[in-house]
Amino acid sequence: MSTLILVTGYPATGKTSLAKAISTKLQIPLFTKDGIKEILFDTLGYEKDREELKIYSHAAYGIMFSHLDEELKAQRHCILESNFTEKSTPYIKEVVAKNLNSFVVQIICFANPATTVQRFFDRQANGDRHKGHRDDLEDREKFTALVSNGPIVLDLDGPKIFVDTTRFQAVSYVKIIHDLAKYTT
Repeated sequence: MSTLILVTGYPATGKTSLAKAISTKLQIPLFTKDGIKEILFDTLGYEKDREELKIYSHAAYGIMFSHLDEELKAQRHCILESNFTEKSTPYIKEVVAKNLNSFVVQIICFANPATTVQRFFDRQANGDRHKGHRDDLEDREKFTALVSNGPIVLDLDGPKIFVDTTRFQAVSYVKIIHDLAKYTT
């Protein structure tokens, strides 16, 4: 049986850091939407408006789901990391259904909304994020309203692990990885 670990949550909730730690410790391949988008930015450019850049997100999801399908067909575990929304659910369900011996574990990262908003805008200003993401064009009020809705939990079968990343130093990566190990061994 192969396990798909979905690491999801709003931007700036620590998804990528957590997914990388899991990937390294459990030696499972990781595919990140932003990582794929950054390759596209560097290859195709990113001096476009936010609407034009949405095509990169669509392409990144297509690439991720293609890799997911290949990994599950080969009966290998894999990790996908993104700020998945309900729109992603049918695609994930389709790939998992095609690969009958697969199992989904969701890790939902979330943080206090004020913390998430501050991190989101700080990381662009600090140069901690690829400029192609154009976070500088994000409307602060809209983003605050979005993250105030609570975490998005996808309608997928399988266990859900909620990780509060408000204080990164309080997150027990060891416990999370231990919990995941029972699904990947």
